[in-house]
Amino acid sequence: MRTMSLIVLSACAGTGQDERRLPAECPYDFSVPFEANTGEPTFDEFLEAVPGVSVEVARIDSEIRDACAAIARDLGRDAAGLDQAAACDLAVELVEATVAANPLVVFECSPEPSYAWWGAATDPTRMDALVATLNAQLPVIRAAAEAAEAQEEVSEDSKEAVASLESDQIRAFTDGEHRCLVMAIDVFDGAIMDCEAFGEDFARLSAAIPCGSGCPYDFSAPFDADTGDSSLDTFLEAAPGVDAQVDQIDREMRAGCAAIADGLGGDIGGKGTLGACELALGLVQGRISEHTSVRFEYTRDPELSISWSGSTPDPSAVDAFVALLEAHLGRVADAADAAPAQQDVADAMLGLPLGEPLEAKKSECVQIATAIFSRAAAACPAYVAASQAFFDALARQ
Repeated sequence: MRTMSLIVLSACAGTGQDERRLPAECPYDFSVPFEANTGEPTFDEFLEAVPGVSVEVARIDSEIRDACAAIARDLGRDAAGLDQAAACDLAVELVEATVAANPLVVFECSPEPSYAWWGAATDPTRMDALVATLNAQLPVIRAAAEAAEAQEEVSEDSKEAVASLESDQIRAFTDGEHRCLVMAIDVFDGAIMDCEAFGEDFARLSAAIPCGSGCPYDFSAPFDADTGDSSLDTFLEAAPGVDAQVDQIDREMRAGCAAIADGLGGDIGGKGTLGACELALGLVQGRISEHTSVRFEYTRDPELSISWSGSTPDPSAVDAFVALLEAHLGRVADAADAAPAQQDVADAMLGLPLGEPLEAKKSECVQIATAIFSRAAAACPAYVAASQAFFDALARQ
């Protein structure tokens, strides 16, 4: 990328002034626009293009760095203090790790770029975060990379234009003009390398998301299977409903537990549903232990109602605690109440004799559906247990 500098130095050869000219001062400040007056229009245009390229490449670098840092932050890592290259390396690493941890998730992609996911996620909350951050930041990175292409073209054109000058024209430059020439070429060479790297970062992030699947069915919505095997059709067609219901249970419970934790001074951060409920339960148990002379009773007919009796130096604090639980624990319990039905469907489907799928596409479909049912069979009992733990804590008092 530094061949142009060699051409310039070669043009200076034989003058006997190389060592004297190179340390000379360039009379122009490349950090701001200026009008060159070297007497050579081509050279003037070459020099005058430097500030625009330099400023624009710095802006693009900052935009891409901030976008990559946002992706990293949304996926749980702090990119503060990292430069653009390191921030984007981290973003790519985290995206690839998230995708690898969810092998049975299928991504739908459109050119904007825009992403959606469906299938059996190991951590649906993290998958939601991944898709949200990519949809927010990748358009920014793509636009910046496209702007970088324009600056790369300006840099290449500028170098080609000055390369058209004759050697004797270059030798006629003053010492300061020679210094400007070398400095400008360095700026353009650096811009070309940086802009190429910006495009590569966008390409790497885009390539980290595997789009599409060999399975012809979209498990994010109901569909009619037509495999020619009625048992297999039943198996596949049941998966979207179970997946949607379990996702709904998961979201409702996480939101309810997050609200309880927040009301008691906690923050679930990036925790999944069970982690959020575990944190909320610990805070509830801690608050109950502060009121050793208070008894709590609850009913669900059908809405949750909690009452308390006993003595406490701060009745208003107990009232606020009860109001918080009535407002949000019912949401957690209602969501968990829907889990056993989905577990029953999942268990029934996992016990369904399917035989051996004959085609690769059918096999991929079976893998995705099996993962959906397996997730439901494992998660639903955990949801029920997480909900019941809150009521057990109230009853122990």
